[in-house]
Amino acid sequence: MTNSQIKNIINLNSHIEDFIKINLQRGNIMNKRLRNFNGITLVALIVTIVILLILAGIAIATLGGENGLFKKVKLGKERYAISEAKEKLELEITNLQIEQNGKGEELTKEDLPKMNSDEVDVRNTTNFPVEVIYKNYKFEVDSNFKVTYVGEANETIITYTTEPDGYTNQNNIKVLVKITNPKGIKSILKPGETDKILPQDRTTAGIEFTVTKNGHYILKVEDVDGNEVSKDIYIDLIDTLAPEEFTPEVQKNGSTITIVENGKDAEETEESSKSGIDHYEYYLIDSSNKETKYDNNKIENLALGTYKAYLIAFDKAGNSRKSNEVEFKIAIEFKEIYAGGSYTLAIDKEERLWSWGYNGTGQLGDGTKVDRTNPLKIKEENKFIKVSAGEYHVMAIDEEGNLWTWGRNNYGQLGDGTLIDKTFPIQIIKERKFVQISAGNYYSMAIDKEGNLWTWGWNYYGQLGDGTKNDRNIPAIVKTEKKFIQLVSEGYGGLAIDEEGKLWTWGRNDEGQLGDGTNEEKLKPVQVATTIQFTQISAAGSHCMAIDEKGNLWTWGKNDRGQLGDGTKSDKSLPVKIKPEIQFIEISAGEDHCLAIDSEKKLWVWGANYGGQLGDGTKNDKVVPVKIMSETQFIGISAGRRHGFALEVNGKIYGFGENYLGQLGDGTTTNRLIPVQIN
Repeated sequence: MTNSQIKNIINLNSHIEDFIKINLQRGNIMNKRLRNFNGITLVALIVTIVILLILAGIAIATLGGENGLFKKVKLGKERYAISEAKEKLELEITNLQIEQNGKGEELTKEDLPKMNSDEVDVRNTTNFPVEVIYKNYKFEVDSNFKVTYVGEANETIITYTTEPDGYTNQNNIKVLVKITNPKGIKSILKPGETDKILPQDRTTAGIEFTVTKNGHYILKVEDVDGNEVSKDIYIDLIDTLAPEEFTPEVQKNGSTITIVENGKDAEETEESSKSGIDHYEYYLIDSSNKETKYDNNKIENLALGTYKAYLIAFDKAGNSRKSNEVEFKIAIEFKEIYAGGSYTLAIDKEERLWSWGYNGTGQLGDGTKVDRTNPLKIKEENKFIKVSAGEYHVMAIDEEGNLWTWGRNNYGQLGDGTLIDKTFPIQIIKERKFVQISAGNYYSMAIDKEGNLWTWGWNYYGQLGDGTKNDRNIPAIVKTEKKFIQLVSEGYGGLAIDEEGKLWTWGRNDEGQLGDGTNEEKLKPVQVATTIQFTQISAAGSHCMAIDEKGNLWTWGKNDRGQLGDGTKSDKSLPVKIKPEIQFIEISAGEDHCLAIDSEKKLWVWGANYGGQLGDGTKNDKVVPVKIMSETQFIGISAGRRHGFALEVNGKIYGFGENYLGQLGDGTTTNRLIPVQIN
């Protein structure tokens, strides 16, 4: 043979080994329970090798012999089969270890017989190493549960499976035994019996028997040479005890809870094994006693209120135990509150937006038109810093200064160029950033970062301030030389404070609500109270309020229910100072009532009270401010149509007034004459 042929044999030999290895690996991927090559596969492989040899000019004789290619193919195939068997046995041991760990127990050598597989035969477990036969290969398992190949198994092999193959709470287990011996099987003695089964020297045999309790069952097999093998079949699949009594733990994060289960399975006894906890069912009971089932321990977007939680723990045998009930409360800490017509919005400490109440035109922004009596978080991916709630639509500014609108849109008040209602926030005027907003009755106003005034929507009374009475569904800047820092809608008009603290008003004026001393409409902004510098304004329902730089409170406009707080029910077309002895820091005007907070953070109310919107426990109007909840300090207020809210310094919200549409958010539709805590 030439050097060239020898070189070709070496190279070809290497390629063939790679070829075998690759195809065996591919076969393993395609079939996880790969068996030996069948005859057709081996013949095809040999034919392929022969053809390759002929093409390479190599003698066929090189295939045979002790070092021939056929011998190497066989050895390579055998090595792979042993490796695969070892790997699968290690996986069986790992699964058993996981099973034990799941029950809070360590794996011991006595647990190895629990691998009830038709391919695993565990021998004596008295000492390590434990001998295990897997697929006719003999292995040893040491004290670290590492597997080592010993050699081929040519003696009696006993494997078994069970029906059912897992834990059960029934006292009935069928054991299916498979016995093999290449020399032949002489006799089999079942556990607890005296009469032997005689297989007539067959090399394989299958038997079955039924057990009604856990324990060790000894099976004896004698081969034709008189060698006897005892097989310890350990059954621990019967678990008839329910899990132990337990109490779960509820961890809260805003409106999301995570339930820590804490369940434990009953300890093992002589009659019952410990199968371990398999899964839980999760249940919540809300304040209306409605029970809801959940699939996992993390429950999100819960409405504010009080709940009870309980679990049902199931072990792997099917036994179950109901836990003790745990009561908890979802209470969000809010920092801003905004009362609309008959609905409400609030911003929590994380700048997440919540809404509740009437939702007939989608003003809650949750994608529906369903009313809510409990607060619901919306648009969670955005953080909002300012909100304005109009009669039926909403405006909001996020932390980046982007402007969003939703709700009713019959006059184009959403500013998206359509007249279609939106039940979910949409962004408008994307090219600008905004700092102030105000949603009126079917119209909208905003101030951008440059101090420009934008208006759009209904314009019947000139409330857009653009010099016309033309409606507009696209926002536009009101042309004026002034730069504004604050604005508010007044039912059918507008008020704005410029950067010098001067007050400007426009729109409807039949009840003196513009404060310019007349009852004439103004289609463009006009300055009023020219000698006073203002820091805050609020208006609604044809009456207005303002705080000057010294903390004095001024009111004007409609006064039929005493909403101006000056002790009369006469309209005023010029601002009048009320409660001059008190300095105020916060004001909010409802439809015909008012709320205010003084410098000591005390809450004052006045005006109409037919719906209990003053929260003083009566339905009597008040023509001068009266203090309520005098022991509490407040940092925020908001007056709706006929309801109101006060925000305590610790983030608690109190609501009062009409609630027939759930606008107070206390889970009911009951009016409240006395403030009720919402969160």
